[in-house]
Amino acid sequence: MRNFWLELLTRHGGKLVFTVLGLVFGLVVLEKGFFAAVFLVACLVLGYLLGKRVDEGESLSWLWEKLFPPH
Repeated sequence: MRNFWLELLTRHGGKLVFTVLGLVFGLVVLEKGFFAAVFLVACLVLGYLLGKRVDEGESLSWLWEKLFPPH
């Protein structure tokens, strides 16, 4: 049974992930509205990109300096 799920994720992982993301996005649009859903997606993308930088060993000090420049 485990091989079935592993093969399913390997062969159709992108379809499954993006189908679930589409479902979640659609439910958020229905519940909160389109712009709230777009804002949520923007926050998720920003969080992913910042997390990716941290995972790659980069410091987020550049972000702090950009948001709060020294006088």
